[in-house]
Order: sequence, then C-alpha cells, then structure tokens
Amino acid sequence: MTLNIDQERFFAKTKRATEVRPGMETPCLEWQAFRNKGYGVFRVSSSRVDLAHRVAWEIAHGCVPGGMGVLHRCDNPACVNADHLFLGTQIDNVADMLAKGRRGIFVGSANGRAKLTELDVRRVWNLHRSGWTGKRIASELGVGQSRISGILTRKNWAHVNA
Repeated sequence: MTLNIDQERFFAKTKRATEVRPGMETPCLEWQAFRNKGYGVFRVSSSRVDLAHRVAWEIAHGCVPGGMGVLHRCDNPACVNADHLFLGTQIDNVADMLAKGRRGIFVGSANGRAKLTELDVRRVWNLHRSGWTGKRIASELGVGQSRISGILTRKNWAHVNA
C-alpha cells in the first residue's frame, strides 16, 4: 500500500522540544495542533483521521501491522519523533507502563468518578476483618454492595494495602 501523507503539512504542526527527556538521546518532536487526551490528531485525508504518532510511524517505517500499536519510549503522548516510537501490543504497552513505575493517570481517589478514598478502602478492610458483612459496610459508606465486593476481591483499589 502506498502511503499518501502530506509530510510538509504534518511536520508544520510540530515543534522540537528544548530539553531531552530522561532516558532519551534526542528531544521530543511535539505535536502543536489538536490533541485528544494529550495525543496529537492529524487529518490524513478527507476520509481518514489518525493519531499523529501513528502517522509519524507510517512516514518513517510504513504501515502499522494489524493488531499492533505505536508506543512511546519517551512517555510523551504529544511526541511524534519516530526515534521515540516502537511497535507493540496492548500487553506490551501495559508492561512498559508497569516497568516504568506508572500505574495510570487516574488511579484511586485521583479518578474524578471515585466514590471512595484510599482511607475509606482501608476502613472497608478493617471493618471486614472485624466481621462486618459487605452489605453492612456498603450501607455504612453509602455505596453499593458491588463496590465493596470489588474492593474485597481486589478487582478494584488493588493499589491500596489492605
């Protein structure tokens, strides 16, 4: 497949960072146009819009194989420097995140939709250890029983030490 990407228009929307990120040898090339959740967005054609870092990969290396993502070594979602990008699966992406000590941006009470805090979760564990049922704990904290069950089975709030 021949790639038909207007590279001049693409690179006109970038700016080289002034500093090199830790672990990198070159500075990021940061997307200056529209971003969605930090990731650059580029209209490739009238019928195709794609993430800018994926387009940068295509310009440098060709099509992204099916089932693969384009991941950032620099951990900068706005970066489109092809030297900072690599192919990987979603599993590779999560492994990379964990290896670098990142647990996600919106974990625990940092998530704006969280109904409980880390202190509440510790209280859930303490009440459960003292014999309270999940139903009683839920009623005490004003949340649903399924939320308490998620905590007690470690499906939710697993980052909080019990």
